[in-house]
Amino acid sequence: MIKKSFFIVFFVIFINNVFAFEDLLTTDPLIKQDGFTQALPVAMIKNNEFIFNNALDGTIIKHDFIVQNNGDVLLQILNVKTGCGCSKANFDEQILPGKSGKIEIVIDTQGYGGKLFNEKIKVHTNDPNNNIIILHISGKVETFANINPDKIQFFGEAEQEYEANIVITPNKNHSFKIIDTKLEKLENKISFFLIKKSDSYILNVKNNQKNPGSYWGKIILKTDSNIKSTISIYVVAKLS
Repeated sequence: MIKKSFFIVFFVIFINNVFAFEDLLTTDPLIKQDGFTQALPVAMIKNNEFIFNNALDGTIIKHDFIVQNNGDVLLQILNVKTGCGCSKANFDEQILPGKSGKIEIVIDTQGYGGKLFNEKIKVHTNDPNNNIIILHISGKVETFANINPDKIQFFGEAEQEYEANIVITPNKNHSFKIIDTKLEKLENKISFFLIKKSDSYILNVKNNQKNPGSYWGKIILKTDSNIKSTISIYVVAKLS
């Protein structure tokens, strides 16, 4: 009698487990109907590195990384984190099974002249086996001109006089002339003049603001070059 009761209890538990497992198969979208293989997104980027040719300082570089979904369910690109403020990412947030999408990286090389640009980018996906993918972009950035110093800063007490010079020397491979100037967000804040030397320019800048406060903007130098038509000189002031 005890053995018979035990068998009945065991049989009831077994049947309940079977029905529960069948319910799981029919309700969970991540489990295939054979009950054994889990359907997952599979993110694949064949070429995760891009090396650009020598770029001129200030050039905007764009590159598309192609993302393939080799899985059986929707692949989601949750986020793309670039390594600096000079770059941004545009990307397809959802990629269907068997389809491909893209991640576009846009880089502003302003300020990287004479340096090697090297950036690591993190791609976050819902692929549990590849939830972070690392992309690399690198390349040499060539100077259009040597600018020393590269920006003007006026920090201190407002009643003091502030004046600074910047020397602009064209790259011998990219000779140019400065043919015009313009202020952006600096009207009435500064005064400036440009002096032409034999192989360079001297930009003299003077602060005009006598009251405490902050300002920033840029002096735009227009060139006769068909490679780079403008040079931007940034001016920042914090006066107390």
